[in-house]
Amino acid sequence: MELTFQDMREGEEEGVSQLVEEVFDSLVAPDLVAEGVVEFKRHITPGVLRGKVTDESTFILTAKDDRDMVGVIAVRENRHIFLFFVREGYQGMGIAKELFSLALQRCRRDNPGLAGITVNSSPYAIAIYESLGFEPTEPEKVINGVRHTPMLYKTA
Repeated sequence: MELTFQDMREGEEEGVSQLVEEVFDSLVAPDLVAEGVVEFKRHITPGVLRGKVTDESTFILTAKDDRDMVGVIAVRENRHIFLFFVREGYQGMGIAKELFSLALQRCRRDNPGLAGITVNSSPYAIAIYESLGFEPTEPEKVINGVRHTPMLYKTA
C-alpha cells in the first residue's frame, strides 16, 4: 500500500465528507446526544467543506492509499484543528501522525510566530491527541450537544 498526502483537491469534498461521517458515526457519535450529532454534521457537508477551502485561512490535507481516501486533517487560521479523522481499518499505521506533522509544518511556515495549535477533542480522541503531544487546557465542555475537551499543542 502506498499512501499519498496532499491538499484536498476540488471535487474531493464528497469523499472527505463521507470519510469524516463514517468515522464520526462509529467512534464519536456514540458519546453525543442527538443535538450534538446534528450540530457536527452541519459542518461536514461537501458544500461546507468546499467553502472552507476557498477561504484562505483554512486548509485541508488528505491521505489516500492506492484507491481510497483514508485520512483527513483540517486546520483554521494556521492554529486550530477542526477535523482530524482516519478510517478505522487504517488506524494505528502512522497516518494521523504524518497528517499532523504535515499540518504542523504548514502552520509554522505560514504563521512563523505560532505558539501553539488548539483542538476541541471528542472524548474518543483525547488519548490520540495526547500521544501527539497535546495537553488538555480546560475540563470537558458541552456546546450545542457536542462534548469536547479543549487541548493545546505547544510549538514553542
